[in-house]
Amino acid sequence: MEVDITEYLFKILVIGEASVGKTSVVKRYTENEFSMKYKYTIGADFALKLLEMENTIVRLQLWDIAGQAVIVFDIANRKTFEAVSRWKTDLDHKVRMPDGERVPSILLANKCDLANQAVSAEELDKFIIENGFIAWFETSAKTGKNVENCMNHLVNSVISCATNQEMPSKDIPPDGIRLTAPDPQAQNTKRCC
Repeated sequence: MEVDITEYLFKILVIGEASVGKTSVVKRYTENEFSMKYKYTIGADFALKLLEMENTIVRLQLWDIAGQAVIVFDIANRKTFEAVSRWKTDLDHKVRMPDGERVPSILLANKCDLANQAVSAEELDKFIIENGFIAWFETSAKTGKNVENCMNHLVNSVISCATNQEMPSKDIPPDGIRLTAPDPQAQNTKRCC
């Protein structure tokens, strides 16, 4: 008996200020590697990761955008946290789901392995609610702490969103999945993140 396998392709933007660890997070997640010798990303770089779940295959393209969703800041550098609002506003204005909703995004408080943390958990709890994030995670690309967990959380949120909305079998863009707005008359329909 042949089992139906659902396949997804998700493009995930990884954005934030310079030197917050975006490339390190991507390398840790996709290759389980960390180096202290990364150079600044010039332009954009991307990495691929294949996830195989029960009857589901998810192909991820993680886009590391230089200088200017996963939004990353350095928890030991308050200025990078203060810049997160600008990154989120820019993301929300430029990228939307086909139904007009915000793109699901998480916030990574990276470099949590450092002792001098400049932002508290209480402040982050409040901040993500006020700014429309689905979650935040303390991460360390150096040690690997929560890197896999945060990406799995985002992927599961996006899959949940995709499976609770009608997905047309045709007219899907070649670079991903087009989600359509749910039927307002339908019962038990969840809105995406």
